[in-house]
Amino acid sequence: MSQILATKPKTQTLYYDLHFTKPEIHLHSTVSEATCHVCKKELGEGLGLTAKRIADKTILVCSLHN
Repeated sequence: MSQILATKPKTQTLYYDLHFTKPEIHLHSTVSEATCHVCKKELGEGLGLTAKRIADKTILVCSLHN
């Protein structure tokens, strides 16, 4: 419970159960399988992917194209 004690020159008033709204935040995201940029193999058992930055883009490549 939230309470505020507000004072006036001669009296006091107690306000309670104040509720403040929070601004809504909308997030937009996408999900996809991690795959090699060159051969499109998916991340799996025995296959590792490495992230590389090329011209301000991040790409994933497998150990064959590393």
